[in-house]
Parts: sequence; C-alpha cells; structure tokens
Amino acid sequence: MIRKNVFDEMGGFDENLGIALNDVDLCLKIREKGYLIVYTPYSELYHYESLSRGYENTPGKKIVSKKRVNT
Repeated sequence: MIRKNVFDEMGGFDENLGIALNDVDLCLKIREKGYLIVYTPYSELYHYESLSRGYENTPGKKIVSKKRVNT
C-alpha cells in the first residue's frame, strides 16, 4: 500500500518497464526520495498473479508474456 500523493510524486509506475519489475523500480525511487518502506511479518496478503489479465491463452497474450521473460 502506498499513499496516492507519494505514488504521484514518484511518477507512478515506469511504463517502459511493462508489467515486470515496475513495482521494484517504484520502491527504489521511493527510498531514493527518503521515504521508508515498512514491512510487517504479521500481515497476511494474497497475490493473485495476473488475475486481472486472465489466462495467457491467446497468441497476443503469449507474445506479451514471452517479451516479459526476455527483457
């Protein structure tokens, strides 16, 4: 979770990175600006990888997926 104003200050996700690694890039930018990233081992989160994109079962989605792996 991130405050909207901090997300906006960082310029959001770098669209040049596509789907993979843009979250890591955002965290690095946040730290460079002096913000802290807080971690708690007591939270329980669920990550449903690519749930909103659906299955990679079409030729177009397979091409995008392959590009993510090769970049």
